[in-house]
Amino acid sequence: MTPLKINLKNNMADHLLENYNPQIADAMRSPKDMFMPDQRGLSGFETTTIESWHSLINDKIRVSENVPLDIKIQLENIKNLLLYSWCVYRFGMVAANQSYNTIELALNLILESNKVKLEKGMERKFKRAIELNLIPENSYDKKIGGIKKMRNEANHGSNALLPPLAMLKMCEICTEVINRLYEK
Repeated sequence: MTPLKINLKNNMADHLLENYNPQIADAMRSPKDMFMPDQRGLSGFETTTIESWHSLINDKIRVSENVPLDIKIQLENIKNLLLYSWCVYRFGMVAANQSYNTIELALNLILESNKVKLEKGMERKFKRAIELNLIPENSYDKKIGGIKKMRNEANHGSNALLPPLAMLKMCEICTEVINRLYEK
């Protein structure tokens, strides 16, 4: 199969912006248009080709070999959602939400493996992981606080729409925390 090549340095970006309709921006794509970049993302990506966006995602989201396969699979799904946010802008938000769910899955697995009774709530799980020295308390306070805040907003109803680069950063932070959980 020939790789999809999209270069925004041609007139396609101008064409997409001229034909942008916010009322149908989130409508299901036709098969003919499904691989076209989402008009909202034309200024939200620092890359000009889907290949460079793919490389950026791979550079930013690196998974430790110690991370269990179940978590690795979820992180690969997140990377694919980020990749497809090139075509469907909102997939970046879905990727970030999936990264919050994956970090909670990672916490569940690591706490269970340490014979800790699981409690509900990401906050409690992070506290237990810190108590067990699975995550250094000081080094991740800001990151964990941001993750908990964004996760709560996403899972308790939000219509936020942030640019794919911001979502890539959030997914990168979640992956760093997951990697840290499985360092030992």
